[in-house]
Amino acid sequence: MQTILIIENDIEELDNLLGIFQEWQTELQILTARDEPSSWETMKNNQVDLLLCSMELKDKEGNRFIEGLTEKFPYIPCIGMTSEHKEEPGLLQGISALHERPYN
Repeated sequence: MQTILIIENDIEELDNLLGIFQEWQTELQILTARDEPSSWETMKNNQVDLLLCSMELKDKEGNRFIEGLTEKFPYIPCIGMTSEHKEEPGLLQGISALHERPYN
């Protein structure tokens, strides 16, 4: 069974994503985290095959949390989720794909 970790601090967005994946609940294990500490704990205790992470989350130093994840776990594909697409230098470094909200 493949495992996906969804890291999203907005409960409505998290519920939307869980609804999308509900169809595949027998084939996928979906884990969730809403902040940096629970994300690291989940990554430490589970074998994760795919990360879906909000681009808006910041770590304790104010950096994008997703950058630390992709640096520590470069072998796990990571899809960044964003409300607005911005062309920033280095935005996609370590990120396999960027997906804009709303999700269909």
